[in-house]
Amino acid sequence: MDYRRLVEELFESMRRSRRPPFPEEPRGITHGELGILMYLTHRRDGVSAGELSRWLRITTGRVAAALKSLERKRFIERRRDEADRRRVLVHVTEEGRAFALGRHEEAKRGMERLLRRLGERDAREFVRILKRIHEMAPEED
Repeated sequence: MDYRRLVEELFESMRRSRRPPFPEEPRGITHGELGILMYLTHRRDGVSAGELSRWLRITTGRVAAALKSLERKRFIERRRDEADRRRVLVHVTEEGRAFALGRHEEAKRGMERLLRRLGERDAREFVRILKRIHEMAPEED
């Protein structure tokens, strides 16, 4: 099998697509900001900027800029760590949590529409393959 050719075919199909299959980010929030909100909402609240940088695989400078923007939007707040007053931890606010949960629901509805359009057989196969890819990927926590 010519896997390189398959990759080229996939990329060509993606280039030709008029619009992405997933919902775009709402205006006023970047992909990185949304990633931070999702991490704080679904994974772990009250973390350092360094932990966010490692998890999201973006530079500390980009995290700092995103945190500043999220703070202006009142989606996060930074507080001193009670156990170690030298550390500052990032916490999601109720407003930020509500935004992230709403965005998560929108993404689930969008994915449901996509799977319905694929049909039952292809939708199951798509999910099976994605799960397999995630199982093969090394876990980096």
